[in-house]
Amino acid sequence: MDEHQTTPVLDCQQITQVSNSSDDHGKYLSSSCQECHKIKQQHEQRLKQMEDFYQNKLDEQRAVLKQREKELRSIKDRLAADSAISLKTGTTERRNSPVSNSRLTEMYQHFKLLQWPKIKDQLKARKMKLDDVKAMIQNSFKKALADMKEKRKQIEDVISLIENGSELSPQKIKEYKQFAIQNYQLSQYKKKNEHQKAYKLESAAPYSEEVENILTSLLSECYWMSSLWALNNPPLQPNWDSVVPSMDRWAFFPQDLAEVK
Repeated sequence: MDEHQTTPVLDCQQITQVSNSSDDHGKYLSSSCQECHKIKQQHEQRLKQMEDFYQNKLDEQRAVLKQREKELRSIKDRLAADSAISLKTGTTERRNSPVSNSRLTEMYQHFKLLQWPKIKDQLKARKMKLDDVKAMIQNSFKKALADMKEKRKQIEDVISLIENGSELSPQKIKEYKQFAIQNYQLSQYKKKNEHQKAYKLESAAPYSEEVENILTSLLSECYWMSSLWALNNPPLQPNWDSVVPSMDRWAFFPQDLAEVK
């Protein structure tokens, strides 16, 4: 026999035929066939498990997508309803304006949920006292509210002088005043960077340059936002009566904005 001749490989059917013989070699081949069958079953079982796993993942993703589509339809329906009501009442909101009521609310939520957590970590890392920081923020809000109240009065007084003796109705004069205030509000929105550069930290406490820069950036942001809220119709400010108690004492910002009475 040629030493290079290969031994023929038997398939399972052939092994089964040979296994029917009564000799030891047949029994060995039968055992090998059973082992092959066992491996095949294990392989098929693993494939089935993988298939079930990825099918479950796919079903979960489909469920999430379906829920998001449902939420999107709900939002579209609500916006459509709001628009219909506004058109009937003549109070259509300036939806494309960066200082519309909804945009101002989004601005506050963005600051509270995304900006403030990073800022407070910086202040806590530099051993700033919570009560001092909270007082400075609230004072910044109050100062902007008072300043814009005075600015609103100045604008209204100027419009009243210009329209004095004109044939315009009181309602039309009121609309002109609101239009002028809205234009001033929009101009303040566009001057955010100027506000930050011009802002001066009003504090007698000696802070390091690093802490002073953090506080200046924070308080100028608060003053700028509060100015825009105060110029809204109606004026808005954080509702300090809606603060939700938290284990984190630095989470002191109210849930939302409220109309200034």
